[in-house]
Amino acid sequence: MGLAGECLTVRYCGSKYALEGILESLGKEVAGFGIHVTAVEPDSFRTDWAGRSMTRAPRSIADYDSLFDPIRPARRDASGRQLGDPDRAGAAVLQILDTPEPPRHLVLGSDALRVVRAGRAAVDQDLDSWEQLTLSTDFTEPAANQSATTETVWSGSTQGTGGMTRAVGACTYR
Repeated sequence: MGLAGECLTVRYCGSKYALEGILESLGKEVAGFGIHVTAVEPDSFRTDWAGRSMTRAPRSIADYDSLFDPIRPARRDASGRQLGDPDRAGAAVLQILDTPEPPRHLVLGSDALRVVRAGRAAVDQDLDSWEQLTLSTDFTEPAANQSATTETVWSGSTQGTGGMTRAVGACTYR
């Protein structure tokens, strides 16, 4: 993705994260009905999204200039040179439609794959580094009223193509 494709705004990254979390949860919820949900996570593709079709807002917060000054020209210069081929992306999506077990996440593009893997590695590093603290929060004795029917149906951590680590979530039913 490089500098031009990294996720940099809270609203943009936050909405991608929210959608990914919704799709992850929805997929778990409807799996018993034979419904599959795939989050398609594309990289930059040559669709003119960064060219003449992009509406650029004037700068409004000077404190962000040092962050966005290199990104705006890099994005403009990359327009039409992105690695992603839209026809191949479409073919990849069509390929999974008739697959009995489609992926829960379909990452499209080498840059997106690099960013997702880097993000997952960062989560793994945090898990390893903070494992002792994580484990220290459990009760040392099981609860007396712990129901035998407690089941965690979803637990996980996700990573989007924007390079931002996604929060861990879980749904537990009793």
